[in-house]
Amino acid sequence: MNLISVKRMSVLTYVETDMYLPEGSKGRYYRGLTGFQRSHCPDVGLRITVLTLEGAGDARQYCSAIEGALRQVMSVYATRPIGIRLYLLPSGIGFREQDASLRMTSPRLSLVAPVFSDHRRTLGNIVDLVSHESFHLMGYLSGDERAADERSAYWIGMCSQLNVLGVVRPDTMPGGVIETENDAMAESSAGALIVRREILRYLSGGEIRSESSGGTAMRQDCRILFSRLNREKSLSKRL
Repeated sequence: MNLISVKRMSVLTYVETDMYLPEGSKGRYYRGLTGFQRSHCPDVGLRITVLTLEGAGDARQYCSAIEGALRQVMSVYATRPIGIRLYLLPSGIGFREQDASLRMTSPRLSLVAPVFSDHRRTLGNIVDLVSHESFHLMGYLSGDERAADERSAYWIGMCSQLNVLGVVRPDTMPGGVIETENDAMAESSAGALIVRREILRYLSGGEIRSESSGGTAMRQDCRILFSRLNREKSLSKRL
């Protein structure tokens, strides 16, 4: 779970992330932001840093997924690219920390995600997370009031999985209901459930594959949804 807060201070942008992963059955917990192995993604033309703990695997295998997810959002909000710092921990290790950046250009977004034993699940979760949270931040920086819309953010996470990885699996779909008094989390949970119900119609054989009839229909709906957002954004700027 990642809770993002953003403040504009004249020419500076402050981005803070409260990062949280629950403990597994073994009760292991990692504290602090030190001890991670830092890797910069090469040859992607974007500022992407992956930080891993032992057992999380080679960070470079995640670079193309992160880049693809970020470029999906850049197709909607192309004017303000951001940097990504992604912390990866083996699934089941608890983690709770804050990370922040203060920059004039290209604000950095810090996120945390688990690494599962199923590599495809890990990649799907990463693409979904990076697209979802980047949509919120880049939309805010672009001055688009719909950047806070959770339904759109969950949709771009699903569309990115299909376009970048070629598949959306049930274990990387949103939809878990969270009982919470935090308004932002409650709104996000409600949006997740709505989008899960909306995309179930594309399922075939337990998943959505890009080349299937359901995948083709979903990709078309993704293009319509986000091209409409682009048109409406351009119109609002002219007005």
